[in-house]
Amino acid sequence: MNELKQIISNGRELKGFSQRKLAKKIGVHHSTLNDIENGQIKKVSIDMLRLISEELDLSLIELLAAAGYSEFALSFDDYYAYKTADELKAKLAEYRKSELDMLDDMFKKRTNVRNQASQLYRLKDRLEFGESEVSAKEIIDILDDVTKGLKPSIRKYDYSKLPQKD
Repeated sequence: MNELKQIISNGRELKGFSQRKLAKKIGVHHSTLNDIENGQIKKVSIDMLRLISEELDLSLIELLAAAGYSEFALSFDDYYAYKTADELKAKLAEYRKSELDMLDDMFKKRTNVRNQASQLYRLKDRLEFGESEVSAKEIIDILDDVTKGLKPSIRKYDYSKLPQKD
């Protein structure tokens, strides 16, 4: 519990918060926060630790471990476990941006394929219904244009645009 007090106290100091100010921000009475910091509350709820971690931009996993949730804390032992709430929000924003970028890439490729298919359908109609004579050279030119036009849609997505682990 002494470690929990130290983590919360240091976090408050870094943010310039008194116990009263932090208590108000997380919606508890200041005496409750004082009891948490001083070890009077033996098992602090996970929700309370989450509120504290978010407000002070602390790692929830470190607070959980310091509060005696070591088995629970160990289950989060991966890349994101020791990230603060702000770091996780920033990473989530990166993923959302990359998701939008990927969707935009897919939309452009589908639009391009649809445009190239339209050229082929027009050529097919011209050949099938004999509206006008189509020379072999004209057919080859249209097929070359379609082939060149499809190249951007064939390329793989640039995965380097995806968020990277720090």
